[in-house]
Amino acid sequence: MRKLVSSFVIFLIPFAFAGCGNQNAFQVSEESTKAIVEESTSSYAELQREIEMLEKLLSDNEIGSNEERHPIDIALREALEKPENMSPIMSSITVDTYADMWKEEMERYLGLLAETLTAEHRKMLDANQKKWEAFIDGKNELEFEIVNQIICGGTMIHQLAASNHYDKYRDRALFLERLYNQAYSEEYQMPYISDHNN
Repeated sequence: MRKLVSSFVIFLIPFAFAGCGNQNAFQVSEESTKAIVEESTSSYAELQREIEMLEKLLSDNEIGSNEERHPIDIALREALEKPENMSPIMSSITVDTYADMWKEEMERYLGLLAETLTAEHRKMLDANQKKWEAFIDGKNELEFEIVNQIICGGTMIHQLAASNHYDKYRDRALFLERLYNQAYSEEYQMPYISDHNN
């Protein structure tokens, strides 16, 4: 996604330092930053273990949407090329709009997987989803605070927030789509698919 939005972020870089008139207003305390880093690192390790457990249930085949050809990515790219969406505000709004489409995709595949998995594995998926949400929000908060301190606010911080919003749901939706597609691929069938009443 960062490559996808680079076309509208690059020309906005001169605006990024517009808010540097009062640097002290955007300073992040060392203690706050350290706390976020420690929490994010701990959450990341735990989340990775959960994801590895889920992926061990599946084949190693990479099945899913091609990142560069997904309809939502293509539609966003085309939308950002329209003159009316090239302003800092409209570009951020546009990215947020398509991020919501990815959120719907994520929720759709969560629902499909919930219908597919046993009760035990549904609990695993639910727990992993909650840990992922906490981790990704912490990571984005850390990045936002550090970048905000470096560039002293300005227009570019809004593009960063929109990009993170898009990446958050896009990456998770593609991950869940891959899990679901692997479960129903002809080359591999998950042994625990069948009893939806468990």
